[in-house]
Amino acid sequence: MKNLKKSLLLLFVFSALLNATSYKKTDLSSLIGNSSLIVEGTVINSESRWSGKKIITSVAVDISKIHKGSYGKNIIEITLLGGRVGGSEMIVHGSPEFKINEKVFLLLVWHRGVYWLNSMGMGKFNVLTENGVVFLENKNVSIELLTAKSFKSKVVGYPKYLYSELTDLIIKGD
Repeated sequence: MKNLKKSLLLLFVFSALLNATSYKKTDLSSLIGNSSLIVEGTVINSESRWSGKKIITSVAVDISKIHKGSYGKNIIEITLLGGRVGGSEMIVHGSPEFKINEKVFLLLVWHRGVYWLNSMGMGKFNVLTENGVVFLENKNVSIELLTAKSFKSKVVGYPKYLYSELTDLIIKGD
């Protein structure tokens, strides 16, 4: 009985330390197909507020291009779970961060009257230019290498796609 109590206590302590979000394995074509709106633009504002007992964050993006769907305004507001209000913070692992003036490519779904990222962090890509070539990088899903000696994983990169690869997939899906 004593060992069981110790085991349960250890299990409780270690489970409290684990902070992870599980993603359903989804290929990029499915993410694009399941998105009702795909936009590209620049983050211009981010505000968190209480919504009942949860904190939500609204992110405003100045749209430079619509790749899928239609939207009648130049600025779109998307909603995320989590954020900081005063001294309170709600962390949702797997939910991406947005920075003012960041160039983004977003895969969105309409749910309960607002736009949300499709599959949380899997629906946000940063727009990067390297040596004149435009890439889309998802910094919310890491590529990790598991070492055989220590069984510890090390982040070795993030999924990066040529801009044209994603836009070609969108065109094929329509």
